[in-house]
Amino acid sequence: MKLKVIILDDEQEALDLLYGLLTATGKVEILKTLQDPLKLESSIAALNPDAVFTDIQMPNYNGLEILENIREYHPTLPVVYVSAHKKFALEAAKYNPFSYLLKPVNRKELNHTIDHIISYLNKIENDESPKKDKISLPVKDGLIYVNYDEILSLTADGNYTNIKLADGKTHLSSYNLGRLHEQLNSKEFVRINRQTVINSKYLKEINTRKKYCIVKVGGIEEKIEVSNTFLKNMNKQL
Repeated sequence: MKLKVIILDDEQEALDLLYGLLTATGKVEILKTLQDPLKLESSIAALNPDAVFTDIQMPNYNGLEILENIREYHPTLPVVYVSAHKKFALEAAKYNPFSYLLKPVNRKELNHTIDHIISYLNKIENDESPKKDKISLPVKDGLIYVNYDEILSLTADGNYTNIKLADGKTHLSSYNLGRLHEQLNSKEFVRINRQTVINSKYLKEINTRKKYCIVKVGGIEEKIEVSNTFLKNMNKQL
């Protein structure tokens, strides 16, 4: 099975070169090539790639901002920066890229990165087996230990996150929403808008015209607004 990727670079020559290098490995299928950074998020939603390879320095758009936006809805998607400049590496690390390759791209390093991504995705897939163990989550007064099924939703509260449980109890976590979502590391937990992650096990209804969903467990029922990005990607996420 080949790694399915999207590549982005505003320079056609660099795009063609990276396309050739990735294809030559025999391990990659290119889903789409892009020169316009503004089309990346919608392409990810439509094509559901295994990974993204992107330049950093592009006219009127910063590759670091791209990854910050991607992390809103795809906290574990491998994103590899391909740049001619070392100076961005330290700043890029803040946004949790999978790897940072310098142009001209070294074939050996590229192969190593691809193998690493494949291993990482296999691990995630294996981790998607039913989770019975409890997970510890940081809260205001320490830690709580809960099963995945006990978590109903996560809601951003500034730099903090409200954790709502299936029994109606709410805890305030010291982690921001993106960090907490990444810690859960499960496809069951989907980001439906910039402020909210839900446990899809309790998703009962999606209204695509009025852009809301209903989550329900026991005597708790909530109507929550959903984003256009979620609606485009929902069939792949759930």
